[in-house]
Amino acid sequence: MKHIKESLFAPALALLTLAMTTACETDDDSNPVLQQPTSFVLNVPAYAANNIYDLANSETVNLTTSQPDYGFPVVTIYQVQVSIDSSFGTDGSDAAYTTLTTTYHQANMDVDATELNNAV
Repeated sequence: MKHIKESLFAPALALLTLAMTTACETDDDSNPVLQQPTSFVLNVPAYAANNIYDLANSETVNLTTSQPDYGFPVVTIYQVQVSIDSSFGTDGSDAAYTTLTTTYHQANMDVDATELNNAV
């Protein structure tokens, strides 16, 4: 009886091992692919038209942006960079800017006015 059980177990184990080692077809079509966003849009803040922000008497400055398109939903960490030079060095110049230490996990950011004032 013991010999019968062993003789049935060996082929079943071999079949199971063979099934586990066979490769399935590739599933690359369903894997997410990280795309590099082609644009980043900072929406115009409420009082930006007048170029006046009273940082000394304000608590926060609200900044909003459009969510970048990475090709799939992803949690994004935002940081605010501040510069007096409007080009931020994108024109090849050596622009100085400061990155604020506070990070945000939403495209709607209430930036601390004191932190912004100290960076400027």
